[in-house]
Amino acid sequence: MRDQIGALMVYCKFGCAMSAGGGKVYTGQGCTDKLRFSERKSHEAQCPWSIVPCPNSKECGSLLARDLTEHLISCVHAKCENSLYGCDFVGTAAAVDDHEEECKFLVVRGIIGTFQHTMESMDNKVRDQGRQILELREELRSLRQEMLTRDHAPREVDALHSKVLSEHQLAINMIRKEMGS
Repeated sequence: MRDQIGALMVYCKFGCAMSAGGGKVYTGQGCTDKLRFSERKSHEAQCPWSIVPCPNSKECGSLLARDLTEHLISCVHAKCENSLYGCDFVGTAAAVDDHEEECKFLVVRGIIGTFQHTMESMDNKVRDQGRQILELREELRSLRQEMLTRDHAPREVDALHSKVLSEHQLAINMIRKEMGS
């Protein structure tokens, strides 16, 4: 039954209107595509007749998806790509392009980009060292178990435990030192 429903041919909702009785009727205006019911959502998500907002400002209202590219060329609400870094310049796409060549927030963007890269690098190092610490702890458990099964004196186990803990503390201090610099 699901296959039968999926195979039904329907009109795209962006070519239909509400009838007086409350149902949808095909108007012939807008999208004229007729498609399988199972393909409807996929088509309507990218239909050029769908209604979309201007990504620059709510003040522009809703537009047809097919008109969005042309609208963005003349839209007076385009933002500088450095708006995330504090720039509040707004204008047409052409004015924004001219502004961005000289935008004083390019420096801030570069500094933040470098900082983010450094933070990502340090995060990766911390994760790697965390994995190494887990591996060392597992190795310590394994060695401790081996020593206990071989009937070694508790002093040897404690000495080995202290040695591995010292190595862990050294690794932690290295991580802290790298994060502090």
